Amino acid sequence: MNFSFLSICYSQEIPDMPPTQGDYAIIKISPKVIDENGAPIKDAEVHVAVGNPLEYKDGYNDFHGETDEQGVFPIESKIQTSIIIEVEKLGYYFSRLVYISPQNQVLHKIKSGDKIQPWNPTVPIMLKRIGKPIPMIVRLGLSGSNYIYRAPRLGEEVGFDMIKADWVHPDGKGEIADLLIRFNSEFTSPESYKTDATIRFSNPDDGLLPITELIGKESELKYPRAAPENGYEVKSLIVKSPIYEARSEAKEKQPLGYLFKIRTVRDKATNKITSAQYGKIVGRPNAQENSNPFEFNTLNRNKKRELVLDPSFTFSSYLNPTPNDRNLEYDQQNNLAPEADKGVTLAP
Repeated sequence: MNFSFLSICYSQEIPDMPPTQGDYAIIKISPKVIDENGAPIKDAEVHVAVGNPLEYKDGYNDFHGETDEQGVFPIESKIQTSIIIEVEKLGYYFSRLVYISPQNQVLHKIKSGDKIQPWNPTVPIMLKRIGKPIPMIVRLGLSGSNYIYRAPRLGEEVGFDMIKADWVHPDGKGEIADLLIRFNSEFTSPESYKTDATIRFSNPDDGLLPITELIGKESELKYPRAAPENGYEVKSLIVKSPIYEARSEAKEKQPLGYLFKIRTVRDKATNKITSAQYGKIVGRPNAQENSNPFEFNTLNRNKKRELVLDPSFTFSSYLNPTPNDRNLEYDQQNNLAPEADKGVTLAP
């Protein structure tokens, strides 16, 4: 994503807002652009848009410029809502951060001219350097996608091929059962239904490594750029129908994603692992609910638009096709999934 930049002189004086805009408090923040090691990045191009994007006008709530030696680009403006900060620099992934000040939730109680507290906080924004992106097999299981896999049957394990993205024979065109999935579903009424599904790996050396935190999630590259060699200790898990609770309020937070290892081969003579394939399973973009990246659903509508029991699951995955290569930084326009639209740009 690119945007035009206009160099402006920073001024403590805030131009008057148009009279139709209502009451605005005053805010000052200092976006600070840093790299993955926390070091400041100078000369990064910054765009700060304050408030309603339909009202952005350079001079009072639309700021363009570059960071200084300390990686900082301070702005002062009038505000009604949140602030969008966009940053880019050649050789780095684009970053976009929505900043909400502690007082933003009570702006309606603030008089015009009041200063939003804390005054002039430093707002760190991480830019991640572009490393060595590679072609990968990418399938995003979003609503309406082709990657919704309906259960062939209930109450018994069914094999799923993660490379073919299909059930194994005789239920589909898959060849190797990387995952074994059992659907246990109930449908009593439109208000009472559930699916409790178990997932396990058929190969004891395969597994998942849960991702519980995203470092620099404002970057296009949100997930780790490389998979570790070890640590894939989750061999099975139980996933339930989605519970639409806010992640911030959940007592038990679901993983934000997984790193995975499949098709692991161990030398019988030495007992050492000689080959494996690595990938990542990512959650829905900007998901606020506390849902597992493996999403299971119970119901569907038939041709008469009636709700019927039709359990299914979906997930979004990036798979490195080369054995023993743990690089997970995706070349955004080189999707090796045979059914993929080759003209679509996907997140790295």
